[in-house]
Amino acid sequence: MKDFPRIHSLSTLGLIHHQEFDYEFHPLRTDFMGDSGSGKSMVGDLLQLIFVGSDAFESATVGTDDRKPSGMVLEHKKGRGTDFAYAFINIAISPSKYLSIGTYIETSIRSTHSFIIESGYEPENLSPFESPLYCHDFLKNEELLPIDQLKEHLESNGLICHSWQKPKPYLEVLFKNRILSLDLTSNDKILKDFAQIIQSFSRGKVLDTKKSSSLKDFLFGDTEVKEISKRFREAVKEFESEIGEYGRNLKEIERVTRKQKDYLELHTRRDDLEKSLHEWLSRSFAYNQQEEKRLSKELITTSNQFIETIHFLDEVHTWATNELSETDLRERQLKLNEDSARSKLREAEKDHSTLIEAQNILTEIKCTSSELKGLYENSKEISNRIKAIESVKFALQQVELEEFFDSKTWPKSFQEFGEVINNEIKITGEYISKKSILRNYSDISDENSLANWAFNLNRPLTLEEESALIHFQHLPRTKSSQRGKYLPNPEELILALNIVEKENEGFWLNLNGIREFVKYLEERVFDQSDRNAIKSFFGEYSKELDSDISKLTDYLSKLQSVQSTLLSLDRPKQCYEYYLERAETELNTYHEALDFEQETLEKYLSCLSREKAIEEHYGQAEENYRVAAGASASFENF
Repeated sequence: MKDFPRIHSLSTLGLIHHQEFDYEFHPLRTDFMGDSGSGKSMVGDLLQLIFVGSDAFESATVGTDDRKPSGMVLEHKKGRGTDFAYAFINIAISPSKYLSIGTYIETSIRSTHSFIIESGYEPENLSPFESPLYCHDFLKNEELLPIDQLKEHLESNGLICHSWQKPKPYLEVLFKNRILSLDLTSNDKILKDFAQIIQSFSRGKVLDTKKSSSLKDFLFGDTEVKEISKRFREAVKEFESEIGEYGRNLKEIERVTRKQKDYLELHTRRDDLEKSLHEWLSRSFAYNQQEEKRLSKELITTSNQFIETIHFLDEVHTWATNELSETDLRERQLKLNEDSARSKLREAEKDHSTLIEAQNILTEIKCTSSELKGLYENSKEISNRIKAIESVKFALQQVELEEFFDSKTWPKSFQEFGEVINNEIKITGEYISKKSILRNYSDISDENSLANWAFNLNRPLTLEEESALIHFQHLPRTKSSQRGKYLPNPEELILALNIVEKENEGFWLNLNGIREFVKYLEERVFDQSDRNAIKSFFGEYSKELDSDISKLTDYLSKLQSVQSTLLSLDRPKQCYEYYLERAETELNTYHEALDFEQETLEKYLSCLSREKAIEEHYGQAEENYRVAAGASASFENF
């Protein structure tokens, strides 16, 4: 039994004798049996075409002329205007792992296309799929696709099709992926020998293994046999041509005979139709004469009755016209009365509805009409304060600074708040600047740091030297584009200090005629020669400065964000001051029922002052409309 890889199946589409078939191969042995001309040898030809391509292909079948790949294709009218076909085999790489390789044949192109189908994108390292492909996988809506459309169809199903017009790169891929054990691209002889081996499996002769000539004839054919086969095929073609001509003449005779029979039947039917038509016309004429006499008598009688009816309808019309005129007049009057009563009721309803609303509000907040205006103004003030407080609260929550703002004590005046926060922002910025300068000084790993220079002196510094070092540590070591002061060589200044006067808190330096005061340090570092201790000090000091700078930067960012957030509010002064007074605001009573505009309040107060008159007017309007609507309804029913 063949181990992996091995041929699992062969599938054909659009080929002579093999229109759309799937042939599964047995792992041990597969035989093809059938009558002569049924396409057995063509199976071997297809395997040869798949493995070696059209350039090295030679049909194993002896014929009168060469069998070319394009001659295997069935003629049809679908597709892109040219006939094409497929033959492909599924290669089992391992259990339930398959690759498909095959050939695409077009009648209009001499050479074939070789293709490989895998689940990946790298031909150098083919990726197998889990289920073998069959004929139906190459069809879309029962239609066979050309190879460029087939690639798109397969890709939509998760498979990738690579194709080549030249066999060399295709054969290299088969060899590199161990589908072929031989490199058929190394030279042409190996390729032709391999093709001839496949051809030998399509020959139906008995092989005598004791005779080398028999083996040679089996593998490579015999010239005499080919000549006999050629003459035989020519005779078959001539015979088939004569049979075809006879068949066409016979069909023409049958067609003419059938037309003569149909014509005779049609002539008989036409005579029968003319006879029946003559009889029908005669009887119809007699019937119509009889009906004419009967209908004439009926017309005279009906005309007399019609004249009498016309006179009666004139009298009825005159009476009905008079009645309808009176009825329309009465109906219009009743409608006018009803519309007028409805209009007056709607006018009365406006004041009455407003009065009901006002009475409900008085009941809800438990007050009199005289107290309503004062309570409204107080509630309106509280409402405005609550909205302002909520706007500040929402704005601070959006930037996550509500807790930060509430944790600090702020002045009640918005103007004082602006002064306080601007001063706080300024002081914090100065602190950050100072801390940053100290951070640069304390970085003894930075070659431009004065501390690095002092550390590399490898000796203790005097009090005056270390104090001067801190005093001038803000100066850069290189010249800047802004043309400010810089200290390129610290030793020129620090190691040659020109001290002109000393005091308790510091000393005065002479800088080429300019006097500058330097304050003594309270805590010294470079008063010792222990380099590890100095390095440890500056390491801890740098961490402490980094922490301070980070906290100050965060604090400064929060201050700036609070300032910009409050200034972005509508009426920031009022919102700020109301927010600080929110505790007092929460103690006041707020009535949601009084959440309406000043114009509405005026309407309520006006209606309450005319309460009795409004109720009487509404009751009278309601009664008038009831009477008018009742009269109109009664008349419509009548």
